[in-house]
Amino acid sequence: MYREIEMELLQLTGAVVDFAEDGQKAVELFDNSVPGTYDIILMDIQMPLLNGYEASKVIRAKNREDAKKIPIIAMTADVFLESKEAALAAGMNDQIAKGSDTVCLYEMIARYWKNLVKE
Repeated sequence: MYREIEMELLQLTGAVVDFAEDGQKAVELFDNSVPGTYDIILMDIQMPLLNGYEASKVIRAKNREDAKKIPIIAMTADVFLESKEAALAAGMNDQIAKGSDTVCLYEMIARYWKNLVKE
């Protein structure tokens, strides 16, 4: 449910949003994209096949310049310090709680991608 709401909120800003139902599909979307296609990845932690930590590690290990630079934000219900430390250790840049209010979501993304929110 949070996914659909957050996707809608992002689309309202004019963002083009792709969705992967599991971590393996997220990696495949990235693999099959032209470098620079994606500006940011919002990565759910609890996904089948590869969880968000594993998928992030796979993306970061790719031999592509954008794989090293693209901001990856963990989206999780677990907002404890240990969860954020695990996200950072997996190569993610930050984390945000699933279902955060719109302002928090936009502010988090704006930290890493300045052009998301239309003026």
